[in-house]
Amino acid sequence: MRSLEPVSSVDSSATSNGDLGLYPISVKTQSGEKLELQLNPGDSVMNLRQFLLQAPETCFFSCYDLILHAKDGLVHGLEDYKEISEVADITASGCSLEMVAALYDDRSIRSHVRRARELLSLSTLHASLSTSLALQHEKTQERAPGSVC
Repeated sequence: MRSLEPVSSVDSSATSNGDLGLYPISVKTQSGEKLELQLNPGDSVMNLRQFLLQAPETCFFSCYDLILHAKDGLVHGLEDYKEISEVADITASGCSLEMVAALYDDRSIRSHVRRARELLSLSTLHASLSTSLALQHEKTQERAPGSVC
């Protein structure tokens, strides 16, 4: 499982009992792949997006909305500058996130082109851990049993 380190301070009750306050959340990517994360309710949506930008499974997705599916069946759109706890209680198990394709605007187009150049750049290819991991993940997927060569 991947862990997204909390940005905000962990509350003292969680620290005193040795618990970091991390809760498992599954993320459904735009390609349909599932990714397991450990989130703290105090994590910001912006930090979650940054983590997804660096994860090999999701580094090539640049324009998407994050949707939180709560255990009670409610669906919440996540705004970039909010903490996850401001939107819903993720401490109850059964919450999940979904990356949903969004429409490109001028800003997101520039961001996407910049990210594509970064991923394709030979100098960045060797220097970027996320790109190297993405390529390794892609090779693993190609060698997986049942895949067509």
